[in-house]
Parts: sequence; C-alpha cells; structure tokens
Amino acid sequence: MQVGLVGYYQEQTSKDSGTGANDLRPRRNAVGVQFDYPIPSHGLFLKFAAYGETSASDGATKGSLLRMTIVKAF
Repeated sequence: MQVGLVGYYQEQTSKDSGTGANDLRPRRNAVGVQFDYPIPSHGLFLKFAAYGETSASDGATKGSLLRMTIVKAF
C-alpha cells in the first residue's frame, strides 16, 4: 500500500474563438491525497484520490474531485 500527496495545475493556453468567445484563460490548481492498493494475485492496482481545488481564476470555478483508477497488468 502507498499513500502520498498529489496535485494538479490546469491553464487554458490559447484564446477561445468563434461566436461568443471571450479573452479569458481559466486556470486552477488543487492539492490532495492518493491511496494505492495493489492486489498482486490478480495483477491489479486500485488507486483512489481526492483533490480540493485551492484556487481558480478567470472564469474557472472551484470544486473537489474524487478519482478511482483500476490498473490491470497483462
């Protein structure tokens, strides 16, 4: 088993185009924790993470993110 800190940073790198487009380039970042649980007998890894967004600007909204990933080795 493993537990660790995780995070992300997102930023729109180009302007929107088309009808109704604006010049905003939303960005946000988050910090969280991830828990990995291996099941070697089945060649599986279960990964769970929870993030809390710490900032959001230029039209982005703040929120939370829960993620579950299943990895199967062949």
